[in-house]
Amino acid sequence: MKFLYSLLLILCSFYANAQFDVYSPALPFTDAINSKYYEKSPILHPNGNQLYFVRCNDPSNMGGTIDQGDIWYSQIDSLGYWKPPVNVGSQINNKGINTIIGFLNQGKYMVLAEQYGDKAQFAPKGISISEFRNGKWQKPINLDIPYFVKKSNYINGSVSSDGTTLILSLQSFGSYGVEDLYVSELQRSGKWGELKNLGNTINTPFQELTGYLSTNKDYLIFSSNGHPGIGSFDIWVSKRRGNGWKKWEKPVLLNDFVNSQGSDFDFHYLPNSEYGFFTSTRNSDGYGDIKQVKVQQDTLAKKVTMRLAVNEYNFKGKVTDAKSGRPLDANLVFNQKKTRQSSELNASVFGEFSLIVEDDEFIEIVVDKVGYLPVDFSVDIASLSEDSIFQVKLEPLNVGNKVKLDHILFERASDEFLSGSETQLDLLVRMMKENPKVKIFLEGHTDRTGNAKLSIILSQERVDAVRSYLVSHGIKGSRVNGKGFGGTKPIADNSDEETRKLNRRVEFRITAN
Repeated sequence: MKFLYSLLLILCSFYANAQFDVYSPALPFTDAINSKYYEKSPILHPNGNQLYFVRCNDPSNMGGTIDQGDIWYSQIDSLGYWKPPVNVGSQINNKGINTIIGFLNQGKYMVLAEQYGDKAQFAPKGISISEFRNGKWQKPINLDIPYFVKKSNYINGSVSSDGTTLILSLQSFGSYGVEDLYVSELQRSGKWGELKNLGNTINTPFQELTGYLSTNKDYLIFSSNGHPGIGSFDIWVSKRRGNGWKKWEKPVLLNDFVNSQGSDFDFHYLPNSEYGFFTSTRNSDGYGDIKQVKVQQDTLAKKVTMRLAVNEYNFKGKVTDAKSGRPLDANLVFNQKKTRQSSELNASVFGEFSLIVEDDEFIEIVVDKVGYLPVDFSVDIASLSEDSIFQVKLEPLNVGNKVKLDHILFERASDEFLSGSETQLDLLVRMMKENPKVKIFLEGHTDRTGNAKLSIILSQERVDAVRSYLVSHGIKGSRVNGKGFGGTKPIADNSDEETRKLNRRVEFRITAN
């Protein structure tokens, strides 16, 4: 434990002294994790690639549907999707209530609140610790905290980002009512110090739950139903005065991005992370679901405002799957016409990207991801509002999906490409080279204003022109088939030119991938 203490102090020096902010509404989290059961206590592993949480009453819990808490976890895959979660297993979970508190030593140790013995289901013994060794979590051992006393069924808490401070929620000696928030600090001896009540500025005669310290420990984020808020449980924040644990500024509501008329609690995030997680009963599938919000460090309790030079603009956007709405960590290439600068970046696993540009810039963007049709856009920055979020929707290359090629245009009554069509044709070539198993069926369409037979011939010639372009650029002819349908398959009214022009189109359908 002395070695652990020294190591933790070294690791602590790597964390910036920063606060946080919440600057997005509560965002829906993946259905891979949220279910019809009760999910709570979301805690990211320090590596950022695993989310641990508690699920209640799932038939796969150690105690089945009557089991009120097992620890589960989900792994994020290479594409940025959270995999279906799995139960951590019987080394950690039993038929009682099992709760995760946090991690020590960069995730080598998991801190738990749990009980030993199925008959004591509503009487957790205290705080324990499990080591991750040989690819699995080991049987927990008790974490000795002097004068630890628990007088109620509930216990929860968190571990500070440097691993040297525990914030625990429980009813114990000196409580002002039911569950209060207490602190225990790691001592130089490697042992944990006795519990200290955080005082009556934080604690009320009612319940204070799941306290979480900001990175520099100057701010406490916690939930309470004793401070007057807007819901059953609300998330509050308070600034610490001095180096002790008794003096705090009056708590304020974090903001309505997080709080609702339901219950909101279990707030948690990693240092330097883009997203924080919490539990909420708003619009949940079960009693509670896990939600996420964007967090911004170094500011607190206000919406983030980008501080840029007068002539600069923060161009922000999001990439999603056009069918499912899932975020995509796609590749983006930007070409700025005014400054003639080019840049390339990847969207985050949440599909988001941003680029600082001049406010009168004109940008051409190519967005690409394997398994999707690449797209290109032209954006006039001057036309965007300050808080615009540019939406990019990529069409997945699933068998049966049909994609319209809006930017492949022809001379009137001809199969000659109009200038500029090559850009989308080249993207189509790129897609087929990046996805060598994909086969497509091209469909050519016209409006119904001319001779029906000639329209079919013309639409077939345009299909053949697209196919010839693909083949001449290295795509095997066996991968591209097609047919002209003339005006037999309209998608809009032919009686008006504004809608009639929508019928003059080339599209393709995925036949194999």
